[in-house]
Amino acid sequence: NLKTNVDTLTLTATPIPRTLQFSLMGARDLSIINTPPPNRQPIQTEVSVFNPDLITDAINYEQIVPKPTRAKRSKMFQILSSKKNRYFNDQFINQIRPVLYESIKNGQLIGHTDNYIEVRSDIKPQLINTIQNVKLYKNYGEYVEGRIIS
Repeated sequence: NLKTNVDTLTLTATPIPRTLQFSLMGARDLSIINTPPPNRQPIQTEVSVFNPDLITDAINYEQIVPKPTRAKRSKMFQILSSKKNRYFNDQFINQIRPVLYESIKNGQLIGHTDNYIEVRSDIKPQLINTIQNVKLYKNYGEYVEGRIIS
């Protein structure tokens, strides 16, 4: 039961080969954003012949930032990621979404919606590798709890 009016948006920093191929064969439109976001820092890319000294320099560069500072920054990124997940998932609470159930983990059936939200439900092993309509009702940030609608 395929839907014909579904739009997909793919964002990439560069036209990766698969995206470019889809565009060239007409399966997907390709748009290019030429204006960088405000305050974007340019990326410096260097290509060189293998040189163990360059690799050592790159590895040692990480040591310039003190370990407590790196740990604090890492924690900040984790918190930001969790907040973004929670905000995104909140948009779908109390909605019915199709979920592909793929496995059982920690006593729950695990699946994903069509927009990649992880959903956990009561165990029904016969539902693995099936798509079910599920009402999403509780957001835990990293995943959403759902009830299978019969």
